[in-house]
Amino acid sequence: MTEGLSRTYTDLLEGEYDCLDRIVLNAYFRFAHSPGGFRAWWRQLYGSDEHLDNAHLTRKASQFSHRVRRWAREQNIPMRTCRAGQTRYELAQRCLQSTPIQEGLFLILVGRAPAPLWEVLQGGYLRRKKPYPFVNHFSFPRPRVGPRYHQDK
Repeated sequence: MTEGLSRTYTDLLEGEYDCLDRIVLNAYFRFAHSPGGFRAWWRQLYGSDEHLDNAHLTRKASQFSHRVRRWAREQNIPMRTCRAGQTRYELAQRCLQSTPIQEGLFLILVGRAPAPLWEVLQGGYLRRKKPYPFVNHFSFPRPRVGPRYHQDK
């Protein structure tokens, strides 16, 4: 039996396997990876550079975090904070054993790691913060079902 996400994106996926999997939203958006691309994306989103500043960038990240947490509470999906060095896969495996969920999201993991972030300087100049600051990374594990995926050794 194939789960819903795989059925929806079957034309874009290769192989199936019967182990725990997770969806990691890396938010790598190539277009916004350069200062000019990021500025163009911001203008498409808001119509101008008027509010392109560090406070609004921080608020955007905070809104995402709050929305994920609120949605998890409303759906009764637990969130677990991962400590440094803790294996997310093993934590998810332990939680999977105690959940009745057979298909879909059953847990959200939150860990901290460095990531490239934009900062807005005087005059609207954009540059990457150095060193990369630690930010929350969200992982969305889900049970997988289907035939085992075989890899050539």
